[in-house]
Amino acid sequence: MLLRTGKLKPYRKLKPKMDNLSENEENKREENATIKNTETNINQKIEESNKSLRNEMLEIIDTNTSNQNKKIKDLECRTQNYVYSRVVPLENKIADCDKSIGEIHSDVSVLGRTVGLIESDVKEMAREMQNLEVKCSKVKVNEVPINTNIPIVVQPAEEKPKFDPSKRSGHPVKFLRKLGNYLKKINEANKIDKAIECLEGDARIWAECYVQRWQNFEEFKEDFSRQFWSQDQQERIRASIYEPRIYNRRNGNFSQHIWYWVDKTQHLEPPIPEKILVNALCKHFSYETETALIAARVTSIEELLEVLKGLENRNDGRQHRQGEVVGRRNEERRDRDGYRVHHVNRYQRGRANRGFPLRRGPYRAATPSPTRQEEEPSEN
Repeated sequence: MLLRTGKLKPYRKLKPKMDNLSENEENKREENATIKNTETNINQKIEESNKSLRNEMLEIIDTNTSNQNKKIKDLECRTQNYVYSRVVPLENKIADCDKSIGEIHSDVSVLGRTVGLIESDVKEMAREMQNLEVKCSKVKVNEVPINTNIPIVVQPAEEKPKFDPSKRSGHPVKFLRKLGNYLKKINEANKIDKAIECLEGDARIWAECYVQRWQNFEEFKEDFSRQFWSQDQQERIRASIYEPRIYNRRNGNFSQHIWYWVDKTQHLEPPIPEKILVNALCKHFSYETETALIAARVTSIEELLEVLKGLENRNDGRQHRQGEVVGRRNEERRDRDGYRVHHVNRYQRGRANRGFPLRRGPYRAATPSPTRQEEEPSEN
């Protein structure tokens, strides 16, 4: 009946599509199956690789632990041997020290006895001296003139050096040289304490902080040089000497400024050549002074000081003459009785803007001021 009526025609058209869908579903099922198989294979391989890695890691850990245990045992043996090698001699030294201490105690007791005997002898000698003085006072003795013209040589004591890094004067290298001369006659155990007493300011604080690290005076000198005369500080001095126009009259005259920088740079390593130093010092002063030094063609410190001394004398003479002129002018402003007098200059202009308009506008000629007779009203 459906075939006759023709109602199966759309079903016939959909049949190939349905077949395609069924084929696609089968393909998807096959793909899902292959994906599952690959996943299972991948998981199996991952598990196998993890197992192999675990085994390898365990083997590595076992080998490392065994090696470390061997090293630890070796270190223990070495430390024990080192301790035994050190402790036994120390114990022997301690025993020797105990013996020497006992001997010292016995010597001290003997010395105490001898000191007592010496004190008794001194007392007896003092009594004899008193008796002799009494006897001499009873006997007249001719006075003998004493020659006072004999020269007496007194050795001057070494001056205690001082060092403060914040002060302008004082060089660390010179301080160490003076400190060495000052500590020549002092015991080696007390040299560091005496050296710290010579320090001031930040240097004293630095030394008190690091006094425990120094075993002798040479170690103190090395650390002191490393702290206050390091290579960085020397490079900063090299850079600062090339700065122009740094001369300040408050710190002294020209010669004092030159000697300050010569003293500051003479211990640089490597040293600055004299010609380069002179050229750098010329730029410290004003442009006029620098041009005068360049014109003089100075090449040494002696020539530089000589030219600067002449320039300084010329400047002092100029200031003296200016002071004399100012004093003469002040004297001219006083009359014969000593009172100050203001001399009017007829060419001097008035302070007020007379005859000019106060506001901006057309210029008008200044009208003459009314006379006194015009301002006063007439009595009639």
